[in-house]
Amino acid sequence: MNKKDMRTKLGNLRKSLSDTEISVFTEQILDRVVKSDEYKNAEEIFIYVNCKQEVPTLPLIRHALEKGKKVAVPRVEGEKMEFYYIGEVEDLEPGYMGIFEPVIANVAEAKEALMILPALAFDSNFYRLGYGGGYYDRYINEHPKSRFTKMGLAYNFQYMRHNYIDAEWYDRQVDVIVTPDRLYRRT
Repeated sequence: MNKKDMRTKLGNLRKSLSDTEISVFTEQILDRVVKSDEYKNAEEIFIYVNCKQEVPTLPLIRHALEKGKKVAVPRVEGEKMEFYYIGEVEDLEPGYMGIFEPVIANVAEAKEALMILPALAFDSNFYRLGYGGGYYDRYINEHPKSRFTKMGLAYNFQYMRHNYIDAEWYDRQVDVIVTPDRLYRRT
């Protein structure tokens, strides 16, 4: 199956989730995240704000801020994406494609951070299928001095137990995939 067909299929599967399913799965996923060493040891969190039935991240953003972690959220500026620190969830407003973005222009420049990325799917080789814009891969490639532990959040059907994603040379693997049932680490 090509990437376009995979995006359509997985997008439709996400749309078919009920509010109750999203709520239950989100609680399970976020519980695994906050108990993970990657999250507990991170002083800085670079994290997406969910849209389109993605795993909700606002509760995790609030939790990180309450725990005193520095939190950075992306904002799209043309073909480029940049992360900005926020001090509270109220520092976000609808931006690119209606996705909530930071209004404060305090550029995040971490030497080391946990980066929580969105995706339509992850495979057993820890590659992600994004939306096709390449924003996260470009951002990571443009910041070679930053050490990111990359974590993906996914519903169970978004984790493919085989190598289904045709990775390109610029694609970066994630280090951790968190589903309602399990936390997978790349070795």
